Amino acid sequence: MTFSSKKDVWLMVVLFATTAMQLVAGVAVINASGPTWAGAALFGSAGLIVWLVASTYYVVENDMITVHCGPFRWRIALDEIDEISPTHNPLSSPALSLDRLWIAYRRRGRRRAVMISPSDQHLFLETIARARPSLELVGDRLRRRVA
Repeated sequence: MTFSSKKDVWLMVVLFATTAMQLVAGVAVINASGPTWAGAALFGSAGLIVWLVASTYYVVENDMITVHCGPFRWRIALDEIDEISPTHNPLSSPALSLDRLWIAYRRRGRRRAVMISPSDQHLFLETIARARPSLELVGDRLRRRVA
């Protein structure tokens, strides 16, 4: 099942303004000195922002969560998950909203985490709980069942 990222209006405004400023600056650099690395970098970074916004989504299938965000991918096996809990942590993550889920998991003995913002968090959690009975849904959290 595919889940789109929830989008905060304020964040979309900031990203749109940033992209517009980069494009204007890129045109100014090219007009002033012709094609340069600086102009290419400005256009490239504007393109990256558009790519990230246009392609941030999450897929739950085959006992795996795949997080897509532009050129980046995270794959988390459902049996690696320790807990999924709500957060509003503003650190950089593949999420277009501050209404996020913190996914804590272990890979090769090391603790890892990623924050995502599926538009329907409850359905996202239910989908994972159905696919992995070792995880139980308790309120707005998903955690390993205690034996």
